[in-house]
Parts: sequence; C-alpha cells; structure tokens
Amino acid sequence: MTATRRHVFLALSIAVIFAGAAAFLYRIAWVPEFNLSELTPRPPAFSPPEPPFDILILCDGGPSSGETWYGGTDIPQGAVFVGCRPDEDFTFDVSSTAKEVMDSSRRPQLSFVLTGSGDVRDTMLIQTSGSKTLDQRLLRLVSERRYKPSGCGTCRVAVTVPIDMKKR
Repeated sequence: MTATRRHVFLALSIAVIFAGAAAFLYRIAWVPEFNLSELTPRPPAFSPPEPPFDILILCDGGPSSGETWYGGTDIPQGAVFVGCRPDEDFTFDVSSTAKEVMDSSRRPQLSFVLTGSGDVRDTMLIQTSGSKTLDQRLLRLVSERRYKPSGCGTCRVAVTVPIDMKKR
C-alpha cells in the first residue's frame, strides 16, 4: 500500500469514527420536544351525557351530528350524536324490585362500544344506581343486546338509564 493510500484510508477511518461518535452523542443527548398542551391534564375523552340529554353517541363513520330522540312516546330520551346517527333504539326497559327501589339513589349511567357489525363490547358502569342487583341486571341486559349493523362504523355510547320504579 502506498503512502497516499494509507493517508486516505487513515483519514476516512478517523472521519467514520468521529461521525459514529457524534451520532451516538446526539442520540444520548437528544431530548424530544413536547407541546405544552401534551403535558397538561385533559378531560376524559368520553364522558356521560348531561341534561337534558340521556344518550351520547360518538361514531367513526359519517359527517353528521345533531340531536335526536329515542324510545317510545311514553318517555322519549334525548340524544346527542356525532359522526353518524344509528337507527337503533338506545333505551333500556329496566324494571326494579321493591328492595332495588329502596336501594337506588340515582339513575345509573353506563357506556359501551357498538361495533359496525352490531355487537356490544366493553360495557362499563359509569355511575351506580345504588342497587348492586339493579346495576348487574342492567349491565347484563346491555351486554347481551344485539343491534343491526348500522353503517356508522364503531360507535361509543353513553347512556343515563331511567329506571321503572314500578315494583316487579
């Protein structure tokens, strides 16, 4: 190997070593930038409906949003929908026993995910009625319910459930 080739080889080797060291130091010392809004607490992504609405529906599909009513003519429940309005009924007919009426202190609130195929998953109680048996029956009723495919994609639904205070 000639002297010129050795000098070029040595210079390239030193350049590669320095470049590797610089990349290593950059990787260790680099701190990602954060937007201040990412560091501040945010409200929950999905909260229960507020009066005068009993139902909140957030769907992936569709560009529409608005207010609607679900349920029969006896006690219709107001709903707010965002993304799409499923044609299904999101009211639940839950009657209660005398003990459940006595134990209940408020209307239960629950949430669930309605898939595009009509399956209910991730049913969760947001607020208890005060009656453990009534809450369990309501969760079972919602979890076992089957809807028609809506064309709205996946929807997150939150419901404040009216309880029929007539004793069974």
